[in-house]
Amino acid sequence: MRQTSRRAATTVTAILLALVSFQSADADATQPIVVLAAGVPKPIAARRNYDEIFAELQAGGIKVFLPFTQYQEAPEPKSLGFETDFFPQYKKDDNAINAMKRHGIKLLVAAEILYPDGKFGAITDDPLRKLIAWAGRENIYAVYACDEPAHRKLAVSQSQALYQRVKSIDSTLPVVMVHAPILADTEKPLSESERTNYLNRVKQHSQWADTVVFDIYPIPKELAKLTGPYAHGLELGYSDLIPQYARWLKENLPTKKYGVVLQGFSMANHYDEATLKTIYSALPKEVTATIRTPSSRELESMVGLAKANGYSLIGWWGQSMLKTDAELKFWQELKRVSRELNQRAN
Repeated sequence: MRQTSRRAATTVTAILLALVSFQSADADATQPIVVLAAGVPKPIAARRNYDEIFAELQAGGIKVFLPFTQYQEAPEPKSLGFETDFFPQYKKDDNAINAMKRHGIKLLVAAEILYPDGKFGAITDDPLRKLIAWAGRENIYAVYACDEPAHRKLAVSQSQALYQRVKSIDSTLPVVMVHAPILADTEKPLSESERTNYLNRVKQHSQWADTVVFDIYPIPKELAKLTGPYAHGLELGYSDLIPQYARWLKENLPTKKYGVVLQGFSMANHYDEATLKTIYSALPKEVTATIRTPSSRELESMVGLAKANGYSLIGWWGQSMLKTDAELKFWQELKRVSRELNQRAN
């Protein structure tokens, strides 16, 4: 999730200065979709009131929480650093985990925090074992594998080793893997063989996951610059991207469950105020006007497409960078759409 955003932030900066319960893979579209949130808006997270945080998620029909408090990507990443509240190897915050339990939220465990630098250590002293003992297996949704491993060109053996370690601790604990989509616009346009090779790497890594996910941050289309597996490099909007990645997952990983991470932010949220002011001052209004959070209609359309195409998991990423009153109103809309997603199926 995060790597795609960082790549998007870098790409957007370059563009601007030059002129972001599991169901089976063939699940019935009437089945409930699990909704996941990677963090909450900064003003809410900063209060560190976990009853408030989990009440927010519960009110939005969000069932799974990935602790994530990064609120800036550039010019340097900044975070509140509260992720460790959910990892007893760092800080055992009973208030955090107890509030999560009270509100019926489950935890998505980031492997890159659990196992820093990919080092596992002795299985008898494994941090995942400690986390399960502390939080309770019933309160843990899954382990989140290394972010975007194919895009980062990580060795497949790294994904395999993580998967095998998780299963050795608890064979019932699922592993979720998130991949980057294909960029339509790069410094050197990708050839068809390069796009195919990338998807082959995605497939190889994904053998070591139970649920496979693509992150799609498509708004505005002109700056997102994304393409799909069947588009031959043509730039696409979300109405084509979401179905194309679902089709590819069904055809290439038919035994896996699958999901999509969607955009809970504006690309402007990546930057600090000084950097953003510099960027905006160099651009005409018609360009800056395209940089925004998704509209209510776009939120509804994206989740509707995800449901129609059989995704069993929808994640929201980037809302940890929301800060202003207007952005908090967007957060309320995101929660409304998430809540109504499964209500419409009842």
